[in-house]
Amino acid sequence: MNAELAIIEILLADSTVSGIVGAEVHLDEVTQGKPLPFIVVEESDVEPNDSRDGASAVDYGRVRVFCYHTNKADLRTLALASRNAIEGKAAGTYRTVNFDHARFISESSFSEEIENRPAYAKDQEYVVRVIR
Repeated sequence: MNAELAIIEILLADSTVSGIVGAEVHLDEVTQGKPLPFIVVEESDVEPNDSRDGASAVDYGRVRVFCYHTNKADLRTLALASRNAIEGKAAGTYRTVNFDHARFISESSFSEEIENRPAYAKDQEYVVRVIR
């Protein structure tokens, strides 16, 4: 469905998000050694709208946005900026995807070590409605 591509464009175009991570918004994974902060976006599931008489005209995709930062305070700022950018975005075409809207579902926090350095993260989940 490619809803994740629309989300990446939306995040990169947002001045608050890009002010924090620059162009470091990535699809599915980052290269080894990438400095913090950054965002990883992945699509985890797609459900078509049941049309009963042909191909679905609308799909609902579950997209996960992983925000990573060096400390919890800046991570909270990045996660809030990401949510505001995604939830507040008007319908339109982003990276050839006909984005209708996104709805925030959940957020969880975790920490890990990435190449022997602490990293703090928030995993946000959205349902994204795409017009096909």
